Amino acid sequence: MESPRRYAVYYVPAGEDPLWAAGCAWLGRNPETGRVPRPAPGIAAHTTAPARYGFHATLRPPFALAPGQNFTQFRAACAAILAAHRPFSLPPLTVGQLDGFLALLPTRPCPQLNALADALVLGLDGFRPPLSAQARARRRPEALPSAEVENLDRFGYPAVLAAWRFHLTLSNRMPPATLRRLAEAHFAASLAPPRQLGAIALFTEPAPDAEFQLMERLSLAG
Repeated sequence: MESPRRYAVYYVPAGEDPLWAAGCAWLGRNPETGRVPRPAPGIAAHTTAPARYGFHATLRPPFALAPGQNFTQFRAACAAILAAHRPFSLPPLTVGQLDGFLALLPTRPCPQLNALADALVLGLDGFRPPLSAQARARRRPEALPSAEVENLDRFGYPAVLAAWRFHLTLSNRMPPATLRRLAEAHFAASLAPPRQLGAIALFTEPAPDAEFQLMERLSLAG
């Protein structure tokens, strides 16, 4: 039986934002248009995992649609959620580490970000099938905090709601120290301008382990 495609809701910088070009160049892949050159030697071996997903920050983690649901309904639900949220300014981002990965992280809290991510998790949960025992075991619930186990069982993913942290992943786990210095130099200019979050992006994984593709950007209200 063919595995169903998965869908995800991500934040990506606007197409004209220099951060989008810098992020796609860093990962060696543009999920809208195809591949782009590596910015420097020695990076590719340390970015294989985030390159498959594309440059992004997760708002609603990937899932397959449940039987009886279709993409048209899923997209309409996303648009309805976005209609309740106006564009807002993002905090400045900086290169840092999160759970052993290099990532771009916000320099201060942003309640609007958390509210948007929470709304997408809660509002889209009815579109996913129940979590299978095999999928649950792959998340190693025995190693998770109790709150994340509750999230896993309720929403099919541990790092949501209070356990969620906005980040744009830049590396595989445990990259060498030299990679952080390269990332800081690579992103310095593109992180400087202020930016708004005025849209989200719908991504799809067409088959297991395939590269994620950016399908469409959807605007927030206004």
